[in-house]
Amino acid sequence: METALTSAQKTVSTLLAALQYAKNHPESPRFLQRLFG
Repeated sequence: METALTSAQKTVSTLLAALQYAKNHPESPRFLQRLFG
């Protein structure tokens, strides 16, 4: 249970970091397509 929670937290943190990156680097559509496509 704890392991699953930690994994979920890491996933959320990664997604949030990716969203921040996208905001700071709007010129990278390939990255966004890879992430959300």
